[in-house]
Amino acid sequence: PATTAVSCLQLASGRVKIEELTVLGDVAPDGRAMVPEFALDLTSTGAAFTLSMLPQGVYSRVRFSVDEVTVGGSWRSTPLMLQLEPDDDTPIDVRADGVEVTPGHDGELAVGVDAGAWFAGDVLDGATVDNNGQLVVDGAHNAGVAATIAARIPASFSLVASTPAR
Repeated sequence: PATTAVSCLQLASGRVKIEELTVLGDVAPDGRAMVPEFALDLTSTGAAFTLSMLPQGVYSRVRFSVDEVTVGGSWRSTPLMLQLEPDDDTPIDVRADGVEVTPGHDGELAVGVDAGAWFAGDVLDGATVDNNGQLVVDGAHNAGVAATIAARIPASFSLVASTPAR
């Protein structure tokens, strides 16, 4: 994850639940090219997976769905709790220059996410504070802001491919 660079936003926690991450290339995908689900911590440096026994080929795409996003922190010193369940019927498909996997050589595909892009333009200023003094953004509270943020999530992901030196 990229460090959120949105002024007035302080992230204390953040989690993105990813489902059915599949690495795609010029060979037919199978179970060896898939991670069924995992949680990405937005406050960490990320997660790494080794997909062993991938067939030889050139891999340049990663496809997955976002099942749930939760963020805790503060916006302009007001406590913030965001919980979204984006439309998982639309998979996210990110591409990069291909990386070749050959015998004795690994390929590396790094999926990045810029969570700061979700909050660009001070979108949280359009949300109202509840009676407990918190800014709650979900399907039932501040639904318009929640929909705007959810619509920004797919475009916030990127893919970088490289072949590590051996």
